[in-house]
Amino acid sequence: MGVHGKNWILASAEMNDQSEVEVQAALDEEFRRRETIWLQRIDVLNVWPILFVCGTEHVSSFSARLASNSVSVKLLETEWRG
Repeated sequence: MGVHGKNWILASAEMNDQSEVEVQAALDEEFRRRETIWLQRIDVLNVWPILFVCGTEHVSSFSARLASNSVSVKLLETEWRG
């Protein structure tokens, strides 16, 4: 799928001497790519309601992405601590 994790992006940035701005842009792009894949997979399932669990860093952006695609969102928890 071509989605890279945070550690891969940070390691690549260090090897290529990228600035903090470039690193943040790469991280943002990977978040968008990952969330797009999630949305596509949820859409294909076409099962409602659905419980979706994601990391804290994705709660706001993915909720907004769902809402902008006419998916009703109800957040049960924004930052779970075990």
